[in-house]
Amino acid sequence: AVRIRANWFLTAAHCVDQPYDELRVIGDAANLRSPAARITAASAAICHGGYLGTDNAYSNDIALLRLSPEQASAISTVPVARISATAKALAPANYATGEMAGWGLTRYTGHLSNDLMMTPLKIT
Repeated sequence: AVRIRANWFLTAAHCVDQPYDELRVIGDAANLRSPAARITAASAAICHGGYLGTDNAYSNDIALLRLSPEQASAISTVPVARISATAKALAPANYATGEMAGWGLTRYTGHLSNDLMMTPLKIT
């Protein structure tokens, strides 16, 4: 997830579309088992209204996580993402790739990664 306001995070809907007992937000570490990891819970998850999972090939795979002020203070060192001026207009022709990161499955039916993984993605 990316922090977009003090108590709001942007994430993938497929990470929060199941009825979970708890939604955890982890900050300050690239490894989930690190003693430096700061863990808190989210009070609500809101998936995009057009997200249907595999029924529409994961289109609109985006969600918001809301934290209470107390929950947000537990990971206060995680900064709010900032969009700064770019040398060129933000368009696929000017920036052909972006980066995606997460602790997801490393292969189909595999296990979650304990280490934060990153991969470049083609922007279309």
